[in-house]
Amino acid sequence: MKNKKMLSVLLVVTILIGVMIPTIVLADDFTGYVNISSNTTPTIDVFTVDGIAPMTPTGTCNVSITVTDGDGFDNIDSIMLLFWHSTTAGDPTDLPSFNQSDNDSSLYNWIEVWDSTQFTADPTNTTWSSTTPTSPSGGNSHTFSFVVTVGKEAQEVSTASDTDKWLVAVKVTDANSNTAFMLPNGASNMQIPTSWYGEMIADAGAGPQWTSASAGMAYADLPAQVFDNSATLSIISNGDYSLQTYSDTTWNNGTSDILYDTAIDAAEEFSIAVDTVTTYNVGTAQELTNDGDADGHTEPITVNTPIDASWGSGTAYDGIGITNIYMFLQTNASMTTSVDDYSGTVTFTVVNN
Repeated sequence: MKNKKMLSVLLVVTILIGVMIPTIVLADDFTGYVNISSNTTPTIDVFTVDGIAPMTPTGTCNVSITVTDGDGFDNIDSIMLLFWHSTTAGDPTDLPSFNQSDNDSSLYNWIEVWDSTQFTADPTNTTWSSTTPTSPSGGNSHTFSFVVTVGKEAQEVSTASDTDKWLVAVKVTDANSNTAFMLPNGASNMQIPTSWYGEMIADAGAGPQWTSASAGMAYADLPAQVFDNSATLSIISNGDYSLQTYSDTTWNNGTSDILYDTAIDAAEEFSIAVDTVTTYNVGTAQELTNDGDADGHTEPITVNTPIDASWGSGTAYDGIGITNIYMFLQTNASMTTSVDDYSGTVTFTVVNN
C-alpha cells in the first residue's frame, strides 16, 4: 500500500509539470520603438546667387543653398529654387501655397526642384538649364552649389521697378509641412532687371530665288518673291524687337559681277525692295541698303515698323516663324543677260525695338 501512495503523488507532480512546460516555451519578448520628433522647422542658412544684376539671357548665375533640419536632412521633402517675373508690388515674404505644378513652363518663371533624391530642372518649354549639385549624405545640413543658365525667353525688364521685376527665391518644405522661404543675398525689396535678347535662326538656303528676271524690269513686274524655306526662319526674343536687313554690294555668277545699288544708274546694277505684303506698294516697300560704306555696311532698313502683328511682340522659347517677308526686284535696262545665276547675300538681323 505504501508504494501505491507514492506512485499517486508522483503522478500528480508529473501532470503539473506537463501543464507548466507549454507556458514557459510560448513566452516571448517584443521590442517596440517610440520616436518623439522635435518637429523643427527647416532653416535656410545660406542662399547666394551672383550674376543677377542684371540677369542676362544665356548668361550664368552661381547658386549656393545651405539647408538645415534639426530632424535630419532626410526629413526634407522638397527644395524649390524659383526664378520668376512679377508685376505685383512688394516683396514676397512667404509662398506656402507655391507648388511645382504652378510652374507654367513659360517665359515668366522657371523652377528647379529637389525631390529628396536629386535636383531636377524643368526640362520642358524652356531654354533654362543648370548643372547638377552634389547630393547630401546624411546629417542635418547640406550645401547645394550649382550654375544656372538663364533662358533666352526670360522676360526683358530694362528698368526694374516695384511692379516690373524679376525675383529669385528658395523654398524648403519638410515632411511635417513646415516651410522656410528666402530671397538671395539677404535681399529686401528685390527688383532684378533683365537684359534684352534676340536671336534669328534660319535654314541654309532660305532666301529669294528669282528665276525669270529681265533687263529693265520694275519692282511690280514680277510676283513678290517670298523666302524659300521661310517657315524655318524664326526669331527668339524676350521683348519687343525689329527685323533689319541689307544686301551685299557685289553679286557674282562665277565669271562676272553685278552691283547692288538702289539708284540702278549703271548698266550692271540692280536693287531689291522688301515688304510684309505680297503686292508691291511704293508707300510701304523699302529698298535694301548695301554694305559698301566704310563701316562695312550702311544702316540697314527696318522691315517691320511697327512690329508686324502676325509676328508678335516677344516670342516663345522655340521662336516665332517669320513667313511673310516678300521681296521685289528691279534691274537696269542695259543689264547684260546671263544664263548663270547671280548670287549674293541678304543679311537679316533682329534688334531691340
